[in-house]
Amino acid sequence: MKNYVWVILAAGLAMFWSCEENTLDSVTTDGGTGQIVVDTLYATYDSTYASAIRPSTLGVNQLQLGRRGGYKFRPIMRFFGLPEEPIELLSARIEFAVTGSSGSPTELTARAHPIIDNWLTDTSRVWQDADGNIDDNITLGEMQILFQNNSSDLAPTQQLVFNQTGLETVSAWADTTDSTNYGLAIDFNDADMDYILKLQARSIQTPDTLGPALIYRYIAQSAPSDTLVDTLVAITDAFLVRNDFQPTPQRLYTTPYANARVSLLKFDLQELISRYPDGIIIETANLQLPIDWANTIIDDSTGANLRLTAADSVDSDSIAINSAYATNINFTVDLRQISADNLFLEVPEGEERRQLALRYAQTLLNVPDAFDYFYIDDKQKDNYLSIFSFFTANTAAPASRPRIIITSLRLPDERL
Repeated sequence: MKNYVWVILAAGLAMFWSCEENTLDSVTTDGGTGQIVVDTLYATYDSTYASAIRPSTLGVNQLQLGRRGGYKFRPIMRFFGLPEEPIELLSARIEFAVTGSSGSPTELTARAHPIIDNWLTDTSRVWQDADGNIDDNITLGEMQILFQNNSSDLAPTQQLVFNQTGLETVSAWADTTDSTNYGLAIDFNDADMDYILKLQARSIQTPDTLGPALIYRYIAQSAPSDTLVDTLVAITDAFLVRNDFQPTPQRLYTTPYANARVSLLKFDLQELISRYPDGIIIETANLQLPIDWANTIIDDSTGANLRLTAADSVDSDSIAINSAYATNINFTVDLRQISADNLFLEVPEGEERRQLALRYAQTLLNVPDAFDYFYIDDKQKDNYLSIFSFFTANTAAPASRPRIIITSLRLPDERL
């Protein structure tokens, strides 16, 4: 019912619209009593803005290890529940199930180091100085990325094997009266790598079966003649993100994680008013963002997964999502379709384009100050790396500028 109210309102207000031309193309077809017209408007303003949102990686479904696109990822985890009776630890390893990878496969030796202060999540205060909370002078064990049959295909399971220092540390974790079990971080030194290894994280749905698994062999004091093997799933895991991302000048960016970037766009829908003084009713709209592929990274498992919503300028240093849009998930529009020629990201056909027409284009046509910006960010900010680089509105070639393509019903001329 609400959608019909919007259409009736649009038809009632259509007669009051006036504008100047700013189109890449204008196509007219016969629409019976009216005409179907297609207009392309370029962005009148665009900018990349640093987002204040810092999503936590605690609770994600995969841990990331590696470096890509100016980001470095280091898993952190803790284990609890070793036997409380005295044990002799013979060996220990952490097994990780591989969920995927991103980038160019590379040989990598990662090392486990103890964490030296308490933490609850990757956003805890102690991680403001992440390097200072990891003792890289102590190595607990190593993990070398394993591939299958000398190929680039990852082995389905990766292992971090504890050394003698690591075995002593794991043994100390059994002492529940000792409050210094802060877990471990997995780090590496390869500064030139362009590769991310994705590992199964602890599952909230099945916390006892999925996630990093500590497998240890030991002899218990109560059964000195038996060699026992037990498994513990990490009680807490996350990954640290270091953001050394360096944007290319004259580009729009959307990136996730700490110091994330969002893209802001403005379109002057009032330009349609003078072109069609008798009014139009917008039926569909499509936002197209030409992609700078040289500086873009898309996760293979998810593809493009951005979203569009509306934002307001609070002051010169602050951008806020418009409250009317923030409280209604149905007001967001997906940006996940790559054009057939691979040149731009656009809104998927169908309902998403109708929502863009109704909630954004028609709204701005009716009420120019309804919101300030088209606000574009990652739909999921914590689970995978995505870097989108778009050409800007001042790009020389019109075909490489951000644009909105609007299909409307042009109302017939008034007759006396």
